[in-house]
Amino acid sequence: MGGDQLASVMSSVASDPKRIAGLRDQIDAQSMPRYASARLWDDGIIRPMDTRATLALSLSVANQGRRRSAERGEGHTAWDGNNLVGGGVV
Repeated sequence: MGGDQLASVMSSVASDPKRIAGLRDQIDAQSMPRYASARLWDDGIIRPMDTRATLALSLSVANQGRRRSAERGEGHTAWDGNNLVGGGVV
């Protein structure tokens, strides 16, 4: 919910315009990516120029883990339903 939407909802509940404006400003400030990253709510912000390399590394790591699981003979359930026990569908 963005600041404007919160202000709209709060205007139907609260009648203090200063409080509503304060809440809107607070939500707008806390919706910024740097706010969440500064509190370690995520793994950080990827610079646009690093997006391709970061995505390639992430996919490589994920694929390596899946390959190692297959080499050890472990069943590895993939998002597409591969290797489900009994061939069932999720």
